[in-house]
Amino acid sequence: MYSDAKLSPKSRGVDDIDERAERLEAYENWESPTVVDFEAIVGVETWAQHWANWEQVQESMRNAQTLANEIKKKVADVQAEL
Repeated sequence: MYSDAKLSPKSRGVDDIDERAERLEAYENWESPTVVDFEAIVGVETWAQHWANWEQVQESMRNAQTLANEIKKKVADVQAEL
């Protein structure tokens, strides 16, 4: 929140950063998180398949973005010729 990163609240000029940070800290201290061992519940093979599916979705999204970027460039090139 306080970094100079391009899209950080500080860099974007958010006025109430301290208040937001305090609220986040209060939320984090509110209660201990519940730890769920999904692999133990569903089994090693099912959990591994879940992550394999996740990776396939991620790869599909990367491929879709690459194609969308190619389409965008071709459309821009055609528009520039007009």
